[in-house]
Amino acid sequence: QGTVKASAAGKVLAAVNPGSSTISLFAINPKNPLLISQIGQPVSSEGEFPMSVAFNKNGTQLCALNGGTVNGVKSVFFTVRLAVVC
Repeated sequence: QGTVKASAAGKVLAAVNPGSSTISLFAINPKNPLLISQIGQPVSSEGEFPMSVAFNKNGTQLCALNGGTVNGVKSVFFTVRLAVVC
């Protein structure tokens, strides 16, 4: 877990945006991992002040840990789906 995390398969990168309480997802180019492209728009972390993210073993779900005062600390799961990676 961490503020920026790549899936175990190296296909997706996730980053927390504490100021806007969102999570950003990026596709990692398999031919050149230095090239990443944003997947859609940032999504709500469903809480306040996301501090950390972690992928499940196969990289299809992402857990976001929120640390704000409104909802306390909670985890939210997102399903990650990639139709085509660059």
